[in-house]
Amino acid sequence: MTPKKLILSFVALAMLFSNAFAAKSKSAKQKNSVSEQSKITKIPMPARSSEKKVEAMIFDEAHINAAIEDGNCAFLYAFAQSENPDSVLLAKANGTLKFYTRKSASLSQFHTDKMDGKVRRVPAEIAEGVFKNPQEFLPQLVAFLANGAQSDFAKVKIFHDWICDNIAYDSEMYFSGRIYMQDYASVIKKRKAVCAGYAACINAMCSLAGIKSKTISGFSKGAGFSGKIGQYPDHDWNAVKINGRWYLLDATWDAGYLDYKTFVKRYSTQYLFWDARTFLYSHLAQKDSEQFFAPSLSKEQFESEPKIEGKFFQKGLSLTDDKLHFSNETSAEFEVRIKANGNFFVTNELFDKQGFIQGAAWTKRRGGEITLCYDVPDGAEYQGGIFVQENSPFPFMISISEFEGKWIPAVEKFLAEKKITQKEKEYFEGAYFKVEENRRYYLADDQFATTRNAALAKIAKLVEQGIVHTDSVLTFNLKAAADYAGFGQGHLKYPSRHITYNNATNTELIAPLAGKLEPGTKQKFEIRSGNFTKFAFIIKDEWHFFEKNADSGNFEIELEIPNDEERLQLYASSNGKNYNSLLEWNLGE
Repeated sequence: MTPKKLILSFVALAMLFSNAFAAKSKSAKQKNSVSEQSKITKIPMPARSSEKKVEAMIFDEAHINAAIEDGNCAFLYAFAQSENPDSVLLAKANGTLKFYTRKSASLSQFHTDKMDGKVRRVPAEIAEGVFKNPQEFLPQLVAFLANGAQSDFAKVKIFHDWICDNIAYDSEMYFSGRIYMQDYASVIKKRKAVCAGYAACINAMCSLAGIKSKTISGFSKGAGFSGKIGQYPDHDWNAVKINGRWYLLDATWDAGYLDYKTFVKRYSTQYLFWDARTFLYSHLAQKDSEQFFAPSLSKEQFESEPKIEGKFFQKGLSLTDDKLHFSNETSAEFEVRIKANGNFFVTNELFDKQGFIQGAAWTKRRGGEITLCYDVPDGAEYQGGIFVQENSPFPFMISISEFEGKWIPAVEKFLAEKKITQKEKEYFEGAYFKVEENRRYYLADDQFATTRNAALAKIAKLVEQGIVHTDSVLTFNLKAAADYAGFGQGHLKYPSRHITYNNATNTELIAPLAGKLEPGTKQKFEIRSGNFTKFAFIIKDEWHFFEKNADSGNFEIELEIPNDEERLQLYASSNGKNYNSLLEWNLGE
């Protein structure tokens, strides 16, 4: 994900949305052979015939116990809904169903996006030997990594981390259309895999540690998901059984992502140990028995729900209702309400294939509840996005033009001024790799390169103030209903938010929320802020400053809208000296 000013601009996000392969990696099984396929073009399958499945089920003690052992919630739910179920077996079945719907708060400790440092402390003989002879050295590696782990969760987490740190996604194999040699030994020797290989490595390491694990094949929602899934499974992930319950993880997606045809290593814990319902917003097992949830979701239900990333839940976000679908229609302003906690900023945008639509989205904040507003300019279909923004010490992706035209000259200047050392300059130059066809430089991600990362943070602070990283966490489609023409192309439905406003975590415009203001009319402007101390309009070189309301603490001004201006821009300052553009309104037609 790329920066305009910082790490990732919404223009860059729009490029990613329109790019079929700018997604987490994925794999597909077609008939009897495994092949990776895009997550963009999907074909709906016929609905499942649940009635026929129920007729074939045998609800005796042996089958109930087997379903409990397997976490087959679909079977247990069907038994619970059957006529005159045995009361003893029913109690056991309901107990298991409740077990699988109960969330475990303690697992949040594994969702920090921090890799276990032990993966880099493997003895040299094992660290080198495992890539030459996996069959001989993997047992030794697993024993070293698992030693001292406080739980099976901790063991699986460190296996997941070692795989993410050492196995790259095999984009060349994926795009060749020929998937082969995805057993764990072949993968470790090559140090590359598609999703089947990542899953095989998890299974091999868990088996050596005495932990039950299996590969789940199914359907996934990647970047570019169109609302339809294919006829055959397109992805593999894992389930591990810990403390009597199956938990889901996806090491492929946690290892990084594809940007065009380039694998970008970017470790995360977005898809580690989530409960089944959370996983079902992005992963649907081919078999109902491997959903670990009941009542099981059909393919039609899976397609209809919005695409929600693991980071949405990782950040503690939640939808306040279930009214949002993947495909939606609107006759005016369309609202999505979520709840949020944490030190990050939630914002939204509306996109088409060319980029984001200026002035088509707005965010309202009231305590822990956020209302995300959208409107469409015409009858075309658009994509709505929800994003989280967080401060970052340095950028993870920079366009070639910005890197070579801005960052490199700045680094040379800092060295000449002795603000940085030659070694710090070398760290910066070695930290990013160039991909010409993508028109980007990418950070070679390494959480353990602490000296290098400190140098990057120092340089980034000198080049840019307040670097912010943006992640897409939820997407859906939106179009005008048959009785609605949209708010009009070329107009702003809402004020246009500039990057300074989007990056301000404690600033909110109260009024006016309209994107167009009528010249000659008087308008009261009101804004709440903990980020800025001064607000002003500049009209014909004349400054019009806001006053702070003693009662509300908000900044206010009453202004006559000028007749001979096309746009009105609001500026803000945190020190009373340096001002940045914050918001913009259209004036008249």
